[in-house]
Amino acid sequence: MPFVPLMLADTKPNGLILAATEEHLKQAHYLLAGTYPSDGTTPDCHFGTSAAVMTLLTIAAVSVLRYFDLDANKKADHRKDKTAKTDRSAFIETVEKYFPWDHVTVEDDKHRPTSELPNLAAMELYEVFRNPLVHAGGMTSKPWFKCRTDDFYRSPKINHVFPGLATPHENEAAIADYCTVALCGDVLLKMEAFQSILYSRTLYWCTRKMIENFAADPQVQQDIANRFHIN
Repeated sequence: MPFVPLMLADTKPNGLILAATEEHLKQAHYLLAGTYPSDGTTPDCHFGTSAAVMTLLTIAAVSVLRYFDLDANKKADHRKDKTAKTDRSAFIETVEKYFPWDHVTVEDDKHRPTSELPNLAAMELYEVFRNPLVHAGGMTSKPWFKCRTDDFYRSPKINHVFPGLATPHENEAAIADYCTVALCGDVLLKMEAFQSILYSRTLYWCTRKMIENFAADPQVQQDIANRFHIN
């Protein structure tokens, strides 16, 4: 089944948003529905981790757009630009502000206030998943004991629910259909003592809605137009 396009207004800034996200999202769509041949040693022959990584890269790509320096895209120059943000800050800000938090569940083993969960989950997505998975394949030099003043290090785990239908076309259709429904409490993230579990399909749905919410913000439209000198 074909990839389901994002619902974005026809504006020049949105053209840039699509350019930054659509190919990543297409990869994630087909990875969520795909399998690879088993070598007989494991029944798990799905691309859940790959789909999650592509989705996290999509978030990273779109989050920097409103702070991108077209004239001098260098870290040293970004530090001189008081309106710019680091990749980390941009990622966390975008997830916290534009994810559809009312539609999904974040489980926190510390039972912190619900109002704090969007920020905590956004930081978790960056610090436990985006950076370790993208830069070190999930490996880290951090120890298993307390490594910050308020938290324990958690290893990244991906929960991937494969559609499990008869044909590849049916599995792809199931992912496409999932894009069109409104979620109601599906688990996105479980923060536990020594691991954090990210749900690949829920992440994909949230990221699509995040981009649509991001693109519908007039300030985002203006920021991207200014950054890329769009008239």
